[in-house]
Amino acid sequence: MKQPVTFKLIGTGKIRPLGWLSTQLEWQLQGYAEDLDRFCAEAGSDIFGRNKVTNPQDRHWWNAETEGNWIDGFVRLAFLSGNQDAFLKARKYIKHILETQESDGYIGVYSPELRYKKLEDDGEFWAQSRTFSAMLAYYEATGEREVLVAVGKAALLDVSHYGPYAEGRSYFGYPYPDSHGVMLAEPMLQLYDLTGDRRFLDFAVFCYDDFSANYNRSYGSDCRLGYLLDKNRPFISHGAHTCEHLRIPLLLYGYTEKIDYRKAFENGMEKMRACLSLSGACKSDEHISFPGRPCIPLPELGYEYCAITELLLSLHTAVAVTGDSQYADMAENLFFNAAQGARLSDETAAAYFAADN
Repeated sequence: MKQPVTFKLIGTGKIRPLGWLSTQLEWQLQGYAEDLDRFCAEAGSDIFGRNKVTNPQDRHWWNAETEGNWIDGFVRLAFLSGNQDAFLKARKYIKHILETQESDGYIGVYSPELRYKKLEDDGEFWAQSRTFSAMLAYYEATGEREVLVAVGKAALLDVSHYGPYAEGRSYFGYPYPDSHGVMLAEPMLQLYDLTGDRRFLDFAVFCYDDFSANYNRSYGSDCRLGYLLDKNRPFISHGAHTCEHLRIPLLLYGYTEKIDYRKAFENGMEKMRACLSLSGACKSDEHISFPGRPCIPLPELGYEYCAITELLLSLHTAVAVTGDSQYADMAENLFFNAAQGARLSDETAAAYFAADN
């Protein structure tokens, strides 16, 4: 399939930072990045390993977000820094996931009696998107094929339960799945790139189309396809959701050439520009705005570090797919100002909320 993508993203560890940026990565390892699992219970919950969710009323996908985002970042940090101790810790974590993978291939947070059920506040797709991304980053850096095989087997289990290869069964059409789950499309597309298996591409398209057609909550809904195509509908939802979801239709355009996906992203970026601080961050405390009030980036309105991170990743995606340097300029402004400004210089802490000064 023709892919109108300008640049190809380079795998984890293929480029190493030098100078002050390399020094900053080392400071991160001496700060909280390497040991977050020791002093943060959620990051050290082992929810992807042996401590599965057994109570359907538990909202333990929150642990999956914390642990999954941490290990995804830490794996990349280990290889970018070249720190041997960090590499060994990352390797130990990934091997633990392999050792605890279920015989049917399942990698996720739910016990057998709960997985693939219609749970309230379900976090299955969101949780898996975090650990799949971390494992694929590790595979890119090491070439250890058993990791790719494990992620592929787990992903095909999802394919067999939802979407076009499961009689069109909806994920977002039942009560209260978390809309972060759209991000499962990202590792699915990566698996398609790595394996050529068309089922992963079809499932990625399903993730976004199913979300757009069936997700019925206002929280985390800014980037449904119909909402993005409506230029007059302002962003009103949780900043981190909106910043991360924004890149999904553009990624899908890169694989399908479906013009509505491209248009949705372009409209979304126009809406996002109206919500940016001078430092380039999406003003979201935690919602971008409130129903009935357009997004007004007041100086005192803060922004989450989550939204900084996700917008930066979406801008990188935009550069890769479109080749348009305006997105590189936006990413540079965001990184050097909002992202750096919200961190202590010795990398021992980052502000959950920050604001321009």
